[in-house]
Amino acid sequence: MQRFVLVSCAVLALAPFARPNVIVVAPSGGDFTQMQAAVDAAVDGDTLLVKSGTYATFSIANKALTVIGDTGATVDIVGGVRARNLDTGKTLVIANLHATGDPIGTFAARYGLNLSDNFGHVRVERCTFTGSGAYPTNDGARVFHCSDVSFAHCTLRGGDATSGASPDGAQGGDGIDATESTVTCYDSQLIGGAGQAGSMADGGAGGDGCRAIASELFASGCAFSGGAGGESGGDGLCFTCSAGGHGGAGIEVSAAIATRLLDCTAQGGTGGALDPDECCSDPGFVGAARVGSGYEDLPGPSRHLSSPTPVRELTTTTIDFTGTPGEQVILILARTTAHLYADAESGVELVGLPMRLIPMGTVPASGVLTKSLSIFGVGSVPAVRIYLQAFFTDPQFNSVLSGPSTLVVLNQTF
Repeated sequence: MQRFVLVSCAVLALAPFARPNVIVVAPSGGDFTQMQAAVDAAVDGDTLLVKSGTYATFSIANKALTVIGDTGATVDIVGGVRARNLDTGKTLVIANLHATGDPIGTFAARYGLNLSDNFGHVRVERCTFTGSGAYPTNDGARVFHCSDVSFAHCTLRGGDATSGASPDGAQGGDGIDATESTVTCYDSQLIGGAGQAGSMADGGAGGDGCRAIASELFASGCAFSGGAGGESGGDGLCFTCSAGGHGGAGIEVSAAIATRLLDCTAQGGTGGALDPDECCSDPGFVGAARVGSGYEDLPGPSRHLSSPTPVRELTTTTIDFTGTPGEQVILILARTTAHLYADAESGVELVGLPMRLIPMGTVPASGVLTKSLSIFGVGSVPAVRIYLQAFFTDPQFNSVLSGPSTLVVLNQTF
């Protein structure tokens, strides 16, 4: 396996940056024991390095931070993650976290991830977000009025409904609910939550894998699954009839700006079962794979980039590029982010300018090109954030973009 060296002077010269700080969050031995205190102390450019543990919900307001679980850490957030009012030109990175909405918390804390009014760039990678199950704010991720949000290698799961406001079962949460936003998803799963069983009434509907309203959506290599409908629930005396909840849609769009899908699957949720003790209940319908119009299905398979993060300086790591055998792979590195749909590359360019293009080699017969990387030294700088993406080009010069990855290089003192 050929080794590729990231040269510090070349990478660091890509863009000027303020000297960042690394703030360690840990149950003990760190700078802070809870996330909110660390966020409050951080300034633009800082990295919050989170060690294994369970932490309370936190909110980020207009701060360009990197919030990342450490290598091998299991980081659980109870009450979800919130970010709002990010200014144009700023980038927020959230990576390696598992967050679940709090069913008894405030409405805002019941989502796994709640993003609102962000006009900068939000990058979410290798995270799992699950809604609380408390009706009606139980979506895995809510994205409202955001200019550029991208998910890569994430699982967004709507909460299974556990409480409602009427005898009818409550509806399951959506994997993601996006309104008036631009959303990009690479290599992710979006799963609707299950509807609640009815109480002498109809079962609740399953949540959608993805619900997008007045939004621009691009997805590559993603799976959209609707949630199961809830079981019907009669009165046991045949005085009233009830029905199982309908399964959620795999993906539902309305008033769409654009919906582009590359190598994605979508399936509706199963209908809710009938109550076996009832004489006149009906099962729910299976959800549709897709609801709405204007879908654009792009041809060909998706391509994939997998890079571990964070990494320490002066160590060795590997990057995997998955594509079609015979394709040439070009690695793109940048210190800034962007959002530009590139029709010719069947993807969204998420790295900004200036950028460096580095040939990595040819995809072998196995379909996976693995490169060993020697990580550069960062000197006295606590951390460096580099945005990666890759072009895959076939012998006919047709190109496809992979998903993104944010490489966080830490000083060895961390």
